[in-house]
Amino acid sequence: ANNHVLDWGEEGIFAMIETLRDDGIDYLGVYENEAAAAQPKLTNVGDISIGWIAHTFSVNQKPLPVGKQWLVDITPFHVVPDPDTSRIEQQILAARAAGCQLVIVCLHWGAEWEFYPLPGQLAWAHKFAELGADAIIGTHPGVIQPVEIYRPESDPEKAVPILYSLGNLTPSMGAPYTALSLVANLTLARGHLGGMACTAITGLQLTPVAVMAQRNDSGLFAACVPLVQLTGSGQEPQTQAYVSQMGEYADLVLGQDWRQAA
Repeated sequence: ANNHVLDWGEEGIFAMIETLRDDGIDYLGVYENEAAAAQPKLTNVGDISIGWIAHTFSVNQKPLPVGKQWLVDITPFHVVPDPDTSRIEQQILAARAAGCQLVIVCLHWGAEWEFYPLPGQLAWAHKFAELGADAIIGTHPGVIQPVEIYRPESDPEKAVPILYSLGNLTPSMGAPYTALSLVANLTLARGHLGGMACTAITGLQLTPVAVMAQRNDSGLFAACVPLVQLTGSGQEPQTQAYVSQMGEYADLVLGQDWRQAA
């Protein structure tokens, strides 16, 4: 679910679903029918069941097909003063009721080109964490934003990673801050806590990546390259300056620990 998902109408959504399915890639926040929209989206990692929820703040003012309000999950963050978040809340509870050990909420939201989330986003993210979300992953601003580790009052033993924006792995512009993204790796674990069986996110690794052009025998292609591999690697001066600017943005948002990565 994102603000461009209806750019080619209902037919575009169904064509996208078919293409993703052919490539073995799952999708979130859009549905083939009303029955699918009413069911929690579940996947498994080993024997861990994960519930997924994805909403977009907008579909760029395009009307949903008549009678198909279920086609895309939309919560109008930033569009109206007090958006109704009840569907997200219900989906979190439904995923838990379906037996999910973890629930991940993906939100297409936030102000473009801003390096810090809007105040309302912090409040919404905290609310969803209090209701049971185990991680919140944000997209749309087109730039990376800070990550928060939130401890809910409803479960103080829990640490919920909130990734307000991963950036844009397919940038449409070339400015250094738009070509810088984050790849986040979450570590999942099962065990016992206080004598009770527990499934939790126990680790988070953030890798800033640069979307760069690379060339091989087949031609020119785009690649996501870990930024640390590009720093000080002897490129031509123009590329070195470009990478250096990306590094400054990564330092601004993440600090400098990423520079110590192997």
